[in-house]
Amino acid sequence: MTRVCKIYDVLIIGAGAAGLFLAANLRGKSVALLEKNTTPGKKILASGGGRCNVTNRRIAASNYLGDADFVANILKNLSFQDVLKFFGELKFNEQKQNQFFCESGSRTVLSVLLKKVEQSGAKIFYGMSVASMRKILAGENSEILDDSFAQDIKFDDSGGKNGTPISENFDTKKPQSGERNLSEIFEVVTENGDKFYAENLVVASGGLSYKSLGASDIGYKIARDFGVAVAPPAPALVGFTAQKDEFWFKNLSGVCFPARIIVGYAQSGRQGSGDESDLPCKGVVKACENASGASRNENNFSAPYKDSSVSSGDQALLQTGNASPPEKAVPPTFSKSDKKIEFNKPNADFVISQEIKFDGGGKSSSRKNTVNLRQKTQRKFVGDILFTHKGISGPAVLNASLFWQKGLIAINFCPNFNIETARKSKKQLSTILPLPRRFTLEFLRAAGLGDKPYGEYKADELEKISRLFCYKFAPAGTFGFERAEVTKGGVDTDALDANCGHNGTRGLYFIGEVLNVTGMLGGYNLHFAFACAANLAKRLNARRACLADY
Repeated sequence: MTRVCKIYDVLIIGAGAAGLFLAANLRGKSVALLEKNTTPGKKILASGGGRCNVTNRRIAASNYLGDADFVANILKNLSFQDVLKFFGELKFNEQKQNQFFCESGSRTVLSVLLKKVEQSGAKIFYGMSVASMRKILAGENSEILDDSFAQDIKFDDSGGKNGTPISENFDTKKPQSGERNLSEIFEVVTENGDKFYAENLVVASGGLSYKSLGASDIGYKIARDFGVAVAPPAPALVGFTAQKDEFWFKNLSGVCFPARIIVGYAQSGRQGSGDESDLPCKGVVKACENASGASRNENNFSAPYKDSSVSSGDQALLQTGNASPPEKAVPPTFSKSDKKIEFNKPNADFVISQEIKFDGGGKSSSRKNTVNLRQKTQRKFVGDILFTHKGISGPAVLNASLFWQKGLIAINFCPNFNIETARKSKKQLSTILPLPRRFTLEFLRAAGLGDKPYGEYKADELEKISRLFCYKFAPAGTFGFERAEVTKGGVDTDALDANCGHNGTRGLYFIGEVLNVTGMLGGYNLHFAFACAANLAKRLNARRACLADY
């Protein structure tokens, strides 16, 4: 079969934050974007509650879940000032968390991106769900795409819904002698039967969050079919659902107030287990036992939570929904074995990395898959929590969900309250506590207690009340992908170079949320998407539009 087709320099799958930012920053390239939806940037429009928080003043690898070295390398070439400069015609309000929200809303952010994409000469094709792709050989200065030399890349299924057919106007001009020296190129076929060809293929298809906005797993399929491992995708920046013991949460739907959440990496354990090994980390137990009047019964923590001192530098991060930075610790020493890490501090509270086998056709990996190994397992999040008809949400909960695995969490509902104030007061507990009265009364009801002055409670009743300061429980799960703001897990960054290029396939790149890198709430994820795109644009702009460079 002989057919003369336009071969793009760069073909981008996905017209979201990463894909649009890349296209807007490419120069002197023929670029096409394939978007499965009928409109671009749907997640951009939904971000920040419609105000689009584009970046954060405190951009750093410590605010991300993923390979810290990889993340740091991506972030170093794009500062928050660079992002604001890119959107220079817009005005942004800086919130107390050093987040930057667009005064005119997310639609204007998307409009600026689309305008810059148009100025770059890139084309966006809508309703294009990718069905299959392969890498083929094109002869030098030839009109023939010879299938006999093709290496088929087949997907397990279609990867998306049918879109509105839009045909490409193929370029029938034959390349002139010396203009190109083609070898391997990518062929992408959509569900509509449209075919696109490119020398460089960029997967910017995002994750699985917000399925109603057109989320797709096509990026993971492409990765697996090229032998790249994919860490199992999971909802992140999402609320927790409640188990039976916490059904009283549901009676508080709409109640919101500041609290502190401690989350660890326990894989099992429920409230009332009585087994200290079930706790997210020993730090939770220690914090409660060191508190004034500390004791712990078999059902729950019974000590007021007395927070440890925090340095002034750390306090800067302890704002609404932000995590406390991990404590300093002795750096790990890697053993000769690939399957474990030894530490030169016997009881160091580190994540122990063992060989992790991902779900996919790719290789297994043990390299800092989930978190920077220099970070302690315990994470604290300070900010608002919001009770819902499903469980619990709010900024602090969303950030905690990023680092949570099946197991326990602990909540201090009164992080800034001195229990001595209650002991000295003759007022009813619901009046003296700095909590919504509705919450306090429901908490007491669930514990089988009445509302009266602190001094009138018996010892066993005080043990129940002390759970206000360190309430541990195991969430049933999360609200799921439909309510999740982002996806954690994804394409293994071990398989990529510093510019997000696949080490085993020239011209193949993965950027943005499709990667196994996830940021906390506060503009971190949009910034990472922009940073990936900026790094790759710099690389592609430095090359001639010719496969001979390879």
